Amino acid sequence: MVILQHPDLILQFSHLLYIISLFPIRSLVFAGAAQNGGVLDKNYQRITRNYQSQNIIWIIWFLSCFFSLALINDSIKRLLATLICLIFSRFYFISLRFKTIYRGCGAPGYMTYWSIFYSVIYQVCEISQSDLNIFIKLIVLDLALIFWSAGLFKYRAGYLQGYGIEFGLVNPMWSRFTQFFKSFLTVKLAKVLNFLAVISELLISVLIVTGSKRALVAGCLLLILMFVSLLVIRLGMLTLTMIAIPTFIVFAARESEIAQESNSVLADQIESFIYIYAVLLVVSTIWNWLAFSSIRLTPTLRTTAAGITKFTGAIIWSVFTANITENQVSVEIFEREGLANSKNMRRSLRNNVHVNIMLANLAVFPSYFPHAKQELDERIRAIGNWIMYLENVKSIQIRVERICSQDGNWSIEIVKKYYLSKVGKLTLVTEKEFGNNAKTKYHLVKVSKKLGSYE
Repeated sequence: MVILQHPDLILQFSHLLYIISLFPIRSLVFAGAAQNGGVLDKNYQRITRNYQSQNIIWIIWFLSCFFSLALINDSIKRLLATLICLIFSRFYFISLRFKTIYRGCGAPGYMTYWSIFYSVIYQVCEISQSDLNIFIKLIVLDLALIFWSAGLFKYRAGYLQGYGIEFGLVNPMWSRFTQFFKSFLTVKLAKVLNFLAVISELLISVLIVTGSKRALVAGCLLLILMFVSLLVIRLGMLTLTMIAIPTFIVFAARESEIAQESNSVLADQIESFIYIYAVLLVVSTIWNWLAFSSIRLTPTLRTTAAGITKFTGAIIWSVFTANITENQVSVEIFEREGLANSKNMRRSLRNNVHVNIMLANLAVFPSYFPHAKQELDERIRAIGNWIMYLENVKSIQIRVERICSQDGNWSIEIVKKYYLSKVGKLTLVTEKEFGNNAKTKYHLVKVSKKLGSYE
C-alpha cells in the first residue's frame, strides 16, 4: 500500500484540498492591487499588479501540490514540488499573517503551512535515511506545544469560569446550528463544554509526549474533537487538516519501526537540525507567553527571542475564544446609493471561513492596536474594495455587533457601522459608533505596540 510507504501523502493530500478551497477567494489571498480586487495596500508588499497574476500563482501552487502527490517514484522531484508548496505557504500564511486583512488565512492557513513543513522534513529524512524516531519526537513536541498554548489561553480567557465556547456556537459566522444552540444550550451545559474544551486540549498536550500508548489515546481524542467540530463548527479545511496530522503520525511511527538507521554525514546533519529546531520551538513558545504577560527581558534576550520566534512562526493560539467569537460581523450590499434595496452578501462568501476570519479581525483589531487608527482605516477600505469588487457594487455597509449572554438569554448589541462608497477611484468611509465598547469580563486582549508582536 502506497500510503504505508509514504505516509506524508496524507498531509500533502490535505494541502491540495486546502489550495482547491482557496480558488473562490484567490483575489483575497493573492491579489496585490486594491483596484483589482486585492487587499495588499501600498504600505504592504505588492505581490501582483493585475488580475491574471492571482490565477497564475494559484495554478503554480496547485500543480506543485499535484506533483508532490504524483511523483512518488522520484523522491528528489517530489521533494522539489513540496518545497514550492512550502515556500508559498510560508509567504502567504506566515510572513503576511500580520500584514494583510485576511490574517494569513488564520488557523487553517497556519496548520496548512505546518503540515507541509513537516512533510518536507519527513521526505528529507527518508532521502537521507535519518532516524525517523527523532522526526516523530519533533512533530509530537510541536503539536503538544500548540495544544498547551491553546488550552492555557482558553483557561486565562475564562473558559473554566463558564465563558467561551457558547459564543461561537450561537454565532452564525462560526456555527452551523445557531438557532438550536440558542434554544437548548443552557448555562450549566455551556460550563461543562467550556471545561471539557480546556481539559481536553491540555490533556492532549500532556499525553502526546509521554509515550506511544498514551500518544495514541491523545490522537484518538483529537480525532473525536475534530470530527465533532467538522459537523458543528465552520472552520473550513482546518478540521480535515487536524484529522490528517495524527493519522500521519501513526503511519510515520509505524514506518520508523522498520526503517534502517544510517550513519551518513547528511543524516547526522538532519538529525542535528531537528534537535536544534525543537529547542527553538520551546524558546519561541516561552517568549510569546513572556511577551503576552508583559514580563520584561534584557534588550539582547528580547531581540534574540523575537528573531527565533519569527523564524519558527510560533504563535499563541486564541482559536474560538470569546473575544473573537462574541463579534458578529455582517455585510449589507447596496444596489444603489442610500439605504434602499439592500441585500446580504452572497451565501458563498458569508459561509467562507477566510472571509469570516477577515471580518472578525476587523472587529478585534481596535482592541489589540487602539492607536493604529490609520492602519484600521486602510484595512476597512481594503475590505470594502474587495467586497465591492466581488459583488460589483459601489456601496456596502459593515455592521459590527456583539453577542451578549445573560443567564442563558441571548441578545445582540450594535457596536459600529462602517458605510463605504466608491466615488471614482476613491473609497469613502463613514463610521458610526454606538458606545457599546465596554470590555466584558471574559475579554482577554493584550494591547500590542506593533503588528506581529505580543509586546
